[in-house]
Amino acid sequence: MTIRILILTPGFPTNQDKKSYGGEFLLAEAEAYAQAGAHVRVLTPHAPGLPLHEKFPNGVEIVRFRYFFPTSQQKVRDSQPIYSRSNLLWKLLQLPFFALSFLFSIGREMRHADIVHANWTPTALLALPWQRFFKIPVVLTYRGSDLRLLPKWLNRFIIKRCAAILDVWGDTGWAIENREVYPGRYIRLPLISRTPANGRLDNQGGLWPHSEKHFVFVGRLVSGTTIENLKGAKILIPAASRLHKIHDFILDIVGDGPDREFLEKQRKEYNASEFVTIHGHRHNVFPYFQNAFAVISNVGLSAVVQEAARCKKPLIMPNEASHNGKVWNHKKNAILYQPCSADALAEAMCFVLENPEESKKIAAAGYKTIKKYVKTPKEAGKEYLNAFEKIISIHR
Repeated sequence: MTIRILILTPGFPTNQDKKSYGGEFLLAEAEAYAQAGAHVRVLTPHAPGLPLHEKFPNGVEIVRFRYFFPTSQQKVRDSQPIYSRSNLLWKLLQLPFFALSFLFSIGREMRHADIVHANWTPTALLALPWQRFFKIPVVLTYRGSDLRLLPKWLNRFIIKRCAAILDVWGDTGWAIENREVYPGRYIRLPLISRTPANGRLDNQGGLWPHSEKHFVFVGRLVSGTTIENLKGAKILIPAASRLHKIHDFILDIVGDGPDREFLEKQRKEYNASEFVTIHGHRHNVFPYFQNAFAVISNVGLSAVVQEAARCKKPLIMPNEASHNGKVWNHKKNAILYQPCSADALAEAMCFVLENPEESKKIAAAGYKTIKKYVKTPKEAGKEYLNAFEKIISIHR
């Protein structure tokens, strides 16, 4: 029997243009299910200019629901995350219509599914009434921003009532803590990561001469919350400027967001234009990883960490035990530095430049570590479908 999976997400990529609508990493999960033989539909908000229905070459179907008219004025879902402050007044005005439209769209689509995979706790909350009505299980993958966005009591309510929680965050500190804080039916599964083979290529190969040493940072350029500050976007250029006085290298910043203007000003203030490039958002970051000397990443098992480690590059990341947990250890499988310190980041970058052979060994250990927690779509698809079949049989 072919399992029919409905994926719920507030953002999902498109083949139509080069803008980011979030959820690029969810495409790998959808592909994994489809490759393993499932029928996969994704329900996600509509954004101006995008088709209401779209089908990827791998068979994954996308259904986008409208929530405001005229559709050209829909503001809740655009190229910025839903929780960003862009178009804030419009978002607040449209949010009730958005939630109601999402709720009823879930009901319409859920009738034709065997199981629902909700990403982020707010989408699971909207699916729970239909789980009770249709007797179709809702499984949840929490992502982090949702646990920070909603009150703890509400997240606990949602997690307790889902048919299962896909426990994909391994031995990271916050995952260990969350299993105690949010009781639920947890099922241990690997993360599913994009690979160069299944990523959407932008023909960016051969970016730089291989003789140049490039540090690469990939991520949203935003600060404010603790986790956003941990990513270290604002200390990149000060750290690079200090280190560039004694070493030659290039710093490539790949990403976009509210802090981009701040970083552009920093680059001028530090006279860093010759060795710092801000590339903006890229759909496919693998060419940057593959050509990098080392990758300056965030913490835990984030998408950047997964993809950079799979490319066997040394990871330079904040030493934050509450996120790294038992996964990352200094100079064993990653180079850790004191969070939010430009001096500490410069010192970590200097270590990689001055110890290339040891850094290669650390990168190899990092690759071995990531293989323990993360699998490709081809490797993980059957494992997920087997888990879904068990959940469906129990829920009937």
